Amino acid sequence: MSIQLTGSWEKIKRYIHGEWKSKAKSVALKRVATFYERQVKQNILTSGALTGKPFALLAESTIRRKGASKPLIDTGEMLNSIQSEQIDDNTAFVGIKAGTRHGGGKEDTADIAAVHEFGALIPGGEIPARPFIRPVIADEKIRAEAIEIMTRAFKDAEDAL
Repeated sequence: MSIQLTGSWEKIKRYIHGEWKSKAKSVALKRVATFYERQVKQNILTSGALTGKPFALLAESTIRRKGASKPLIDTGEMLNSIQSEQIDDNTAFVGIKAGTRHGGGKEDTADIAAVHEFGALIPGGEIPARPFIRPVIADEKIRAEAIEIMTRAFKDAEDAL
């Protein structure tokens, strides 16, 4: 008498040993980082309306100089410098990397972004804070959507077994 095993034992082995989980974790992290990158950009494009925290209005002198009244968008260079990148198995970066040059010149776009995010005192005045990253991270609706994206990535990986 012999016993014959039928079914997908390799699939069961992969499930039990959790080999699929590390791949799913990487996919989930990339998806969530990309989602947050899009949300940060959208928050800039909506002048903070996405998160319900509208940006401070521009000074009249700034509007005259720029020829427009939309905060944080002049050339679009800062907006286009926002990126997401997986650093390791547990960490992703969303923002503007230090060393990104504004206009190909001497100014670091990350420094310019920090001035806008936190505000700054400058000779003859002040640049008010116009936070565009922190409100996205703190927003509960955005966080819930990020969790759903992560959950779907794990479910997709489990279904693919």
